[in-house]
Amino acid sequence: MTTIRLDGVGVLCKVTILVIAMGAFSLKALALPGGSQVVLGELPREAAGPAHATAIIEGQVRFEVLAENLVRMEYSPASHFIDAPSVAVLKRDWPTVAFESRREGRWIEIKTSKMTVRYQIGSGQFTAKNLQVKWRDEQPEHAWNPGDKDDQNLGGVGIPDVVALKVMGNWPGPLSRNGYFFLDDSHTALWDRPAAWVIPRPETDSQDWYFFVYGRNYKQMLGQLSEVVGRIPMIPRYVLGPWVSDRAAYSADAWKMIADRFREESIPIDMIGLDTFSSSKTVWACCNTDPEQLPDPEGFFHWMQERGFHVFVNEHYEPLTPESDDHFEAIRKLLGLPSDTTQIPYDLANKKYAEAFMELLHKPLLDMGMAFWWQDGWAGAKMRGLDPAMWTRYVEYEGSEQITGQRTFEICRLGAWGSHRYGAYFTGDITANWSTLDFHIMLDAQAGNVLLPYVATNSADGDITVDRELYLRWMEFNALSPIFWWHSGWGMRFPWEYGPQSVALSRKFLQLRSHLMPYMYSYARQAHDTGLPLVRGMYLEFPDQEKAYAYRHEYMFGQELLAAPISEPGFGKPVVKDVYLPEGEKWLDYFTGKIYDGGQIISYECPIERMPLFVRAGSILPMAPNRNNSDQQPVDPLVLDVYAGKRAEFRLYE
Repeated sequence: MTTIRLDGVGVLCKVTILVIAMGAFSLKALALPGGSQVVLGELPREAAGPAHATAIIEGQVRFEVLAENLVRMEYSPASHFIDAPSVAVLKRDWPTVAFESRREGRWIEIKTSKMTVRYQIGSGQFTAKNLQVKWRDEQPEHAWNPGDKDDQNLGGVGIPDVVALKVMGNWPGPLSRNGYFFLDDSHTALWDRPAAWVIPRPETDSQDWYFFVYGRNYKQMLGQLSEVVGRIPMIPRYVLGPWVSDRAAYSADAWKMIADRFREESIPIDMIGLDTFSSSKTVWACCNTDPEQLPDPEGFFHWMQERGFHVFVNEHYEPLTPESDDHFEAIRKLLGLPSDTTQIPYDLANKKYAEAFMELLHKPLLDMGMAFWWQDGWAGAKMRGLDPAMWTRYVEYEGSEQITGQRTFEICRLGAWGSHRYGAYFTGDITANWSTLDFHIMLDAQAGNVLLPYVATNSADGDITVDRELYLRWMEFNALSPIFWWHSGWGMRFPWEYGPQSVALSRKFLQLRSHLMPYMYSYARQAHDTGLPLVRGMYLEFPDQEKAYAYRHEYMFGQELLAAPISEPGFGKPVVKDVYLPEGEKWLDYFTGKIYDGGQIISYECPIERMPLFVRAGSILPMAPNRNNSDQQPVDPLVLDVYAGKRAEFRLYE
């Protein structure tokens, strides 16, 4: 870590500083144990310690004071309380916390400096009649009883798909203006340490609840939540570069021509994704490649690597058949299935099957040089309390790290709590229109509320050809998003298919994203350490400003940049958008250099060649030189764009 600080700069301006590296940096891959065989069942680091917390037991209930603002509440008919980690909640080892407990008649009261919990002794399961939590924050005293509705929630995400888009904005998340979060972990499967695998909970009618209070300290809440349910992973840097994929059945040779065209046009691209029509022997099946479309997968991956492209491959999860995968017979024998078996459903809850799933189906392409798998759906996992989407992510993520010995990545559909530890979330098949673009601007910030900082919106996806203005506005939005991904289900998505202006603007915005790589990568480290996302709702940085809650279609891109993507057509004319610039700061237009006072709403006129993007005064933006991909050369020289103010500071991770 390097901290660069400039104090006492009195004139508001932009200064560019070149930093020349004095030596080469080298990152070596971690050699993981186990050789070539995949062995699953390792606990995440957060779950490694023995269970310890300050506990109070009253018959069938146990209260654990985990922090001054966090209490765990358990009910068990057999007084069988859980100390093992669950697949969602990992941390069991908590330091001692000061608190008071006392009895008042038939009630027990547990009080910390932040909150008070009251329970009626001997009254059984937690209900609105026998349990209450009270706390104080910036507002007068709050009270919560089970079943209360959180009417000021700031939003999260739910299971993604086209049919869900109308309600996605209503899904709750951990952040709320009410200043509390209730997490129900009652039914998730448990980690069994001796077996090094998962088991169902011993009771089906127990309760295992967590109650957080945090007022307006949303940043503290995300950090504490990431302690409880596990950290956001540290990602490979190249995934922050632009991606492109298509469902169209491009052959290996066609993809090579497309890759060459991106390099010829000087449009940065790091990732190329093969959908199943380009790669799978049987469409919608798993892992055998199509001998016609991809006759030499290893040679194809190496060709791409030599030119700075990482390749990821789509997979689906239809039952295995002899026709869909060459390893069918080996897996049938491993599982002891009859010789006349015609299909094998996935069951990743079976440890033997899960290891064969990685060893036989996934390891071959990873060994050939494929970057990672694109999980388009999930495999089955037949165990009570085991979410199949989350468990598929776990198996493939942990297995891929063992196979490659390197940081991995997964792009997946949404799963239950714990999914955030294993890769990124993509919003599924979406309709390419203006209302969908408008919705996804809000969704990016809401995903960060639930520890999902890496969101891919399959930019302008769908089976239709979009108009050029929508294409360019979506491209601008994605350039200032956690993941930039051009994808199509048979429609045109390459910049040159939309004319010379599209090529020029795509080059401009993707080069901007490429320049911002050191900035974004530093925030990737911050997400891992603190739970704070790169794309964050305005309320995360300005929780005391009312308009920060009202303007949900703009967001902070880190602490330094404010983005307000355009999501309506101008029909050939500039679009005028109202943008809130938070008070207490001055803001500089990134593209024009114009300076604005904070604490106002501006009507920003935005032609097609730019989007509303502002820099907070007193910011340092670490910038990379021009590159076609993030691995083309070291970040040398490092360029520091300094936007002067009372103080400028940035913590760089490289």
